[in-house]
Amino acid sequence: MAKLIDCGERLRSLQNQHQISSIMLAERLGITPQQITRWRHSENLKMHTIQQLCEGLGIKVSDFVGA
Repeated sequence: MAKLIDCGERLRSLQNQHQISSIMLAERLGITPQQITRWRHSENLKMHTIQQLCEGLGIKVSDFVGA
Protein backbone atom coordinates (compact mmCIF):
# COMPACT_ATOMS: atom_id res chain seq x y z
CA MET A 1 0.00 0.00 0.00
CA ALA A 2 1.39 3.39 -1.02
CA LYS A 3 2.18 5.85 1.72
CA LEU A 4 0.52 9.25 1.30
CA ILE A 5 2.56 12.35 1.90
CA ASP A 6 1.44 15.84 2.83
CA CYS A 7 2.99 17.79 -0.05
CA GLY A 8 2.83 21.15 1.72
CA GLU A 9 4.53 19.75 4.79
CA ARG A 10 7.17 18.11 2.61
CA LEU A 11 7.78 21.38 0.75
CA ARG A 12 8.22 23.27 4.03
CA SER A 13 10.63 20.62 5.28
CA LEU A 14 12.70 20.68 2.10
CA GLN A 15 12.84 24.47 2.10
CA ASN A 16 14.20 24.38 5.64
CA GLN A 17 16.64 21.61 4.76
CA HIS A 18 17.95 23.48 1.72
CA GLN A 19 17.72 26.87 3.43
CA ILE A 20 15.66 28.45 0.68
CA SER A 21 12.94 30.98 1.42
CA SER A 22 9.63 31.08 -0.39
CA ILE A 23 10.69 34.34 -2.02
CA MET A 24 13.93 32.81 -3.32
CA LEU A 25 12.12 29.71 -4.58
CA ALA A 26 9.47 31.82 -6.29
CA GLU A 27 12.18 33.86 -8.04
CA ARG A 28 13.87 30.68 -9.26
CA LEU A 29 10.58 29.42 -10.67
CA GLY A 30 9.37 32.74 -12.08
CA ILE A 31 6.19 32.74 -9.99
CA THR A 32 4.84 34.77 -7.09
CA PRO A 33 5.70 34.06 -3.45
CA GLN A 34 1.94 33.83 -2.84
CA GLN A 35 1.83 30.74 -5.07
CA ILE A 36 4.57 29.11 -2.98
CA THR A 37 2.52 29.92 0.13
CA ARG A 38 -0.54 28.22 -1.41
CA TRP A 39 1.51 25.12 -2.19
CA ARG A 40 2.99 25.10 1.33
CA HIS A 41 -0.55 24.85 2.72
CA SER A 42 -1.78 22.20 0.28
CA GLU A 43 -1.87 18.49 1.12
CA ASN A 44 -1.95 17.44 -2.53
CA LEU A 45 -0.10 18.83 -5.53
CA LYS A 46 -0.21 17.91 -9.19
CA MET A 47 2.79 16.03 -10.52
CA HIS A 48 3.88 18.89 -12.79
CA THR A 49 3.86 21.19 -9.75
CA ILE A 50 6.03 18.75 -7.81
CA GLN A 51 8.41 18.53 -10.78
CA GLN A 52 8.58 22.32 -10.94
CA LEU A 53 9.31 22.56 -7.21
CA CYS A 54 12.01 19.91 -7.47
CA GLU A 55 13.66 21.85 -10.27
CA GLY A 56 13.67 24.98 -8.11
CA LEU A 57 15.01 23.09 -5.10
CA GLY A 58 17.63 21.25 -7.17
CA ILE A 59 16.39 17.79 -6.14
CA LYS A 60 14.92 14.70 -7.80
CA VAL A 61 11.21 13.94 -7.64
CA SER A 62 12.08 10.75 -5.76
CA ASP A 63 13.69 12.93 -3.08
CA PHE A 64 10.48 14.95 -2.78
CA VAL A 65 8.27 11.92 -2.35
CA GLY A 66 10.77 10.23 -0.07
CA ALA A 67 11.30 7.17 -2.28
